[in-house]
Amino acid sequence: MSQQYLRTTITAVSLAGLACFPLPFVIAAFEGRWVEQMISHCFGIISLMCMALTCVLSSRFPGINTLFSGLDKAYVVHKWLGIAALATLVVHDTFEAEIKSLPDQFGLHDLAAEMGSLVYDGLLILLAATFLHLIPYRWWRVSHRLMIVAFIASLLHFILIPKPLALNGIGGIYVLVWGIAGVLAGAYALRPQKVPMPKSFRIDAIDRIGGNLNLSLAPKDGQKTFHHRAGQFAFFRREGEGRLDAHPFTLSRSSQADGRLQVTITPRSNWTKTLSDDARPGDILWVEGPHGRFVHQPSKTRQIWLSGGIGVTPFLAWAEEAKAPKGEVEILHVCRRAADVPDLTVLQDFAARHSTVTLKIIETATNGRPSSETLLRLMRDVPGTAEVWYCGPKSLRNSLEAALQAAQKSRFLLHEETFQIRGSLPIPAWLRRNLKTLWADFATTPWGQRLERLTSLRF
Repeated sequence: MSQQYLRTTITAVSLAGLACFPLPFVIAAFEGRWVEQMISHCFGIISLMCMALTCVLSSRFPGINTLFSGLDKAYVVHKWLGIAALATLVVHDTFEAEIKSLPDQFGLHDLAAEMGSLVYDGLLILLAATFLHLIPYRWWRVSHRLMIVAFIASLLHFILIPKPLALNGIGGIYVLVWGIAGVLAGAYALRPQKVPMPKSFRIDAIDRIGGNLNLSLAPKDGQKTFHHRAGQFAFFRREGEGRLDAHPFTLSRSSQADGRLQVTITPRSNWTKTLSDDARPGDILWVEGPHGRFVHQPSKTRQIWLSGGIGVTPFLAWAEEAKAPKGEVEILHVCRRAADVPDLTVLQDFAARHSTVTLKIIETATNGRPSSETLLRLMRDVPGTAEVWYCGPKSLRNSLEAALQAAQKSRFLLHEETFQIRGSLPIPAWLRRNLKTLWADFATTPWGQRLERLTSLRF
């Protein structure tokens, strides 16, 4: 296990402990009776706790960034908590949960049962849309807001359904406290877009390099100075957009005394393509952050900065920060053409200033994509320890993983940013193509056009 995941693993195990903490109280409340119902209730409690914890993580409270050694790691745990919530919910529904001999304290048994059924069906649909990418991102983000509604319904189902676990006992109070915390965290995540007022930046200059969009941003009049560490990212949204419309991008310049920022974007998604087409100097962007722990840490241990495509941005900020390396630094960047690399001169100047720094550009247009064997050769499988700092696409990450597994002489310690808001599970390419065609056809129907207007985005 790489060092960067140690804290995340410890935190994830702690979260599992928090989710399972009420189980002894549930088991004790059943007193050895109704074994099938007891199993169902235990899994139902775990599912509810996982949903509460996902709501807390989605709030992006400042402490989460520190606790998980980066918000990107918190979102990985957030994804797996969502999967755990769905899996335990399925088990809960598989076993018989109803105990007919128990009194109905609130007289709302039928309503509670109906809520449970609706939550089960709703979560199956919402989580399937999240992990299988069955709908486009801009439609998914609207549907994902309904998760808080499903969670509130789940909490009410827990409160109203007849059960041996007393609500005023330790186990019942524990679940209720976490349930309320989840509701408050969800409400905080969905708070009005101007609470608190976001940091506003004016687009000062726009440069297009190799298909990438370089935005130079200046603080809006009266705006406080924005401080960040080289390699951190922030959430960006256009003035007037909702909080859940924010998109994360690494800041490609180190912190400036005047608070100016630079962000480099590759137009791929609907949002980034629209920004690339419509952005003009003087436009206002709202910025939330900074986040992340992918920051420059000079070390006497040999370091390898490996990036692919737009993943070069944190290393541009590292190089511009001008911290003198304490040991060897090997910069490897994989791109289609060197001319497409934004601000390549920053890396070149950094390598020229320090004799211990080497820079290698691997152009795929000329040499093709590097295999795992090529990467291992470029990283030099020599005796000793080396830190690998990686930022780039999944395909290159897979080659890197194979290279690290094949290493025989070096001990490579991997550090990477794993930020991904929307979870994913693999879908065959042929199915993905067919689904894309189906959605394109659906968008031309009256219902598709209504949904398009609801998202307030172009298809």
